[in-house]
Amino acid sequence: SKDFTKETGIGMKFEFVPWTNYADRFLNELNSHGKLCDLIIGDSQWIGGAAENGHYVKLNDFFDKEKIS
Repeated sequence: SKDFTKETGIGMKFEFVPWTNYADRFLNELNSHGKLCDLIIGDSQWIGGAAENGHYVKLNDFFDKEKIS
């Protein structure tokens, strides 16, 4: 993350959440439309529920909106 920050000027923060609390933390953040995270890494078994609730975006749509090529 230091190299990324040095290159971009964007700071990164990491939070370690124990696995026993991770699903609750992950789902609470998504369902409350929280702004805590730009990226969350989750278990594949959560993909369906998160997709049904609109928590994923198509990256090509995101790139177009943000004018990223």
